[in-house]
Amino acid sequence: MKIQRAAIGFAILFLVSLTACDVISNNTPTLPPATPTRPAASPTTVAMATSPTVAAAAATATTNSVAPTSTPVMLDLPTVTPAPPTAAPSSSATDTPASAPNTTPTTGRVSASSSKLIFYLGSDGIIYTVKPDGSNKQPLLKIDIPAGQDVAGMSASVDGKFLAYKLVDTATYEDASYYLVSNGKASKLDGVASLPVWYGHRFVASGSVGEGGTPGDLAVYNADAAGGPSGAGLGVQGSNLAWYPDGSNILYLDALDNIYSIGTNPPPYGNYTGTLVLHLNDKPADNNPDFFGAMFAAVTPDGKTLVFGGEQIKNVGASGNGQRLWMYDLSKGPGKALAAAQSFTDFGGRYGSNNYGFANMNTLVVASDFHISACAVGSAIDVLGIGNAVTATVALPGQQGDSNARLYGLSVAPANPNHPSSTFAYSLDNYTCANAGTGPTVTLAATVYVWSGGQSSKVAAGRYPLWADTSIAVAPAPTPIPGESNPPTATPQSYTPGPTFGSGELIFYLASDGQTIDTMKPDGSDAGKLVIKVDRQPGEIITGLSASKDGKYLVYNLTLTSGTYDVTDYYLVAGGKATKLSGIGKPPVWFANYFVAAAPTSSNASEATEIYRIFPASANDPANFMVDSGVTGTLYTLFPDGTQLVYVDASGNIMALGLSHMTEHKPYTLVSLNPTAKQGDADFFEVAWLNFAPDGTLVFAGGKQSDLGPFGTGAKVWIHKLSANSADPPQPLSDTGRYDDYDFIGQTALVVNSAEHGGVCGSIPHLKTLDFSTQSVSENPIPGSSPDRRYTIYGLSGAPFNANRTSYAYSAEPYTCGSDNTAKGNGTSSIYVWTSANSAPSTKIGEGRFPVWVDTKLLTPHLSTAYTRSGCASLIGVNSAATVNASPPRPIASRIGCAP
Repeated sequence: MKIQRAAIGFAILFLVSLTACDVISNNTPTLPPATPTRPAASPTTVAMATSPTVAAAAATATTNSVAPTSTPVMLDLPTVTPAPPTAAPSSSATDTPASAPNTTPTTGRVSASSSKLIFYLGSDGIIYTVKPDGSNKQPLLKIDIPAGQDVAGMSASVDGKFLAYKLVDTATYEDASYYLVSNGKASKLDGVASLPVWYGHRFVASGSVGEGGTPGDLAVYNADAAGGPSGAGLGVQGSNLAWYPDGSNILYLDALDNIYSIGTNPPPYGNYTGTLVLHLNDKPADNNPDFFGAMFAAVTPDGKTLVFGGEQIKNVGASGNGQRLWMYDLSKGPGKALAAAQSFTDFGGRYGSNNYGFANMNTLVVASDFHISACAVGSAIDVLGIGNAVTATVALPGQQGDSNARLYGLSVAPANPNHPSSTFAYSLDNYTCANAGTGPTVTLAATVYVWSGGQSSKVAAGRYPLWADTSIAVAPAPTPIPGESNPPTATPQSYTPGPTFGSGELIFYLASDGQTIDTMKPDGSDAGKLVIKVDRQPGEIITGLSASKDGKYLVYNLTLTSGTYDVTDYYLVAGGKATKLSGIGKPPVWFANYFVAAAPTSSNASEATEIYRIFPASANDPANFMVDSGVTGTLYTLFPDGTQLVYVDASGNIMALGLSHMTEHKPYTLVSLNPTAKQGDADFFEVAWLNFAPDGTLVFAGGKQSDLGPFGTGAKVWIHKLSANSADPPQPLSDTGRYDDYDFIGQTALVVNSAEHGGVCGSIPHLKTLDFSTQSVSENPIPGSSPDRRYTIYGLSGAPFNANRTSYAYSAEPYTCGSDNTAKGNGTSSIYVWTSANSAPSTKIGEGRFPVWVDTKLLTPHLSTAYTRSGCASLIGVNSAATVNASPPRPIASRIGCAP
């Protein structure tokens, strides 16, 4: 099973009815009356629990190289509801708990400082500030906590100017909401589904969790923005977030707990395709004892080392005990496996997603817990040198004998990264399990302590301490690069920018309403530019789009489902108007501004009687301006230079017909696939599709009928070099599959949808890049895909050729398989862009179907006129792809369907 991360803090977990457990869930594990000791690992399958309290900042190397101001920064964290007059400031020295702890904490205190403050949440719902020595307690704001809810965590910017908190429903532990307090107001953070993680005045957070628990979309926000925080989506999904020490990248875990980084400096001009830092898993945790559950990951303040906590399922106990801390030298480069990392602690307890911090360049402070019994969980805080064993174990007040401790947050003091000592604040309560049947009995309410010089000092009664230093000057968010278009202010769901593309590049797509055809840029900006709104009749749906590569002409397929069959009509769009193409029975294949398509077949005709027709899209009435090729078959395409028609004839062989006046006008065999076999024979080779790559390589999919399964599986992709000896057979490029869709990217690469039959609930798509120059195959994962979350692909389109980049767009709609084996979709199709310039995975750029990538700056050849003469057709076009960028194009006479 998937190693789970607890989503609620220990304070909320305490409210759960505690039951005996043998597997840890997202609810609080219940624990023992015995003196807590850290158990050794037991090799049983587990779902790991965590200690999900919040540290103030994952990376403390903020921009404190900037000279601090001469006076402390004023805190502008006003009250949401004014604090009651009775909540007067008081010294923590007079705070008397309802029940004294079993041990008296040491009395060592850090010195007072006018700039150093600790925020914390009091039991009265008021957020207070207090100095680290426990003096000058001040009420800051009162949170208006609705009935049935509670604060489950807080985070703050390092200078204390901004603070965020999280509210949860204590009955369901769901429907968490997040609030940002600044400039005298508290605002709900719409679209945010995780507690902000800060770098200066920027923070990163994730959006709503997807179906099956897949991580939400990530976005970076600038809290200083005028009018409230503004955010830009990063186009990836992840959890357990942390900043690199220089703020240029963010670390995150994907749906399989692999560790990725993504550029954010400055949004949106970083690397917007995640970089795989450490590859931990290939498949989900279910029935996978080798699955590594990563509970947190961070980069050391010097930027040299990745530190993470977690363990393989086979090495942990049934309650999650037995995790370790690991380190990985980042100089080894990205994409390495777990074997390249090394553990630097023994098997121990369980780590939380945010209970850690760096005290200096070489020291990590980390909290963990460990399951003891059905009533008790023990807690621990360790101080470690990076790569070394534990250097100090904090003696937690009250955790001895029959008393246990629960942690409510850990926050390291902001300091010079070279500071020699470790200083941090933490909060815990004490409880006993004298009567396990009634659950824990609290003996000391949650209390904030400061640990420094090897001693813990009581500071105040409360939870979620956040250590801030108002003298730290925080640099503003990076300024966008001059001359670049800036992204709109948006929530993560509405805009996820991608890489930079050419100024003329556009993507046509069918909008979510199912009848509006719009354009957007490949980075997701300028979406919703109307091309045409289709006037559909009841029962008609748009089932496909195609276009000339310069985007001047577009064809859409309009399908009417009637009884047991579908009727599809095709419409040509030019200048905002649509014209029905009455001579088309199959989707068009484009070259420049003309296309080839099959004529409709009669109801009693076999599939192999389609007549191929040439249409010049530039004609005033394309429906009446077509030329029959004089040949029939089942599939068709054009040479890359447009000079020859290639098709599959009735015998299943690949044929060619020259369109140039330089070529004899008789079909000839290009590839002999079935010299003797006939349709129905076991050896008959059936072609699924065929086309030419830009370099002239013939590529087709198919296989012998004896190899093809009932759902089309068993096919392969084949290549045939035209320069090779005609007797040389085509070469297989891929393994077997069902190749439903394809397009070319670059000169020598192909992207395919290799669908896997998934049973009665549908198929499972696999997007693969096939490079026929290197004979290599690589898979490009669909974001969020898993065995429980499948996708339907609605269109695949390669970018117009660019020698420096290979890219494509596709549309995917998620669905799940119900217990009755029926597909249950959410009705939302998203458009993604993949580009080799940034490596996999894909970037979500918007919502819709049937993306078609064009470049309006392409200079394309054109078809100027056509006429018939004595049963022959003559076309004026171009003879070579080399003339595509010529101005004007060089015309030649082309004759179709004539005798030689």
